Amino acid sequence: MKFYQDSDLNLLCYGVGSKRDFLNVYVHEYIRMQHQSCIVINGFHSGTNLKVVFKELIGYILRTVNYGNKKGPQSLQDQYDFILRAFEIEKSVLPVHLVIHSLDMG
Repeated sequence: MKFYQDSDLNLLCYGVGSKRDFLNVYVHEYIRMQHQSCIVINGFHSGTNLKVVFKELIGYILRTVNYGNKKGPQSLQDQYDFILRAFEIEKSVLPVHLVIHSLDMG
């Protein structure tokens, strides 16, 4: 997995059986030990949706970069646009790993 991460590639782990323990070990033993940012979202909770993912990403952006508005945009489209702009403008400042467990639930 390290090779793919170092190559700036996205990873999708799927199949029968849980990958949760494997991914959590990777997060704790590699990503966090390298002092890199990581957002872990438990998608198996019934309330997890795109708005929750966007909220986590926007919170990360607002904590990492000094934006004037500490609340962030409200509508889903505005949140999407905000996230895209932030990662385009602040690419070197905002490296983050996003781990979503059980994305296929719901």
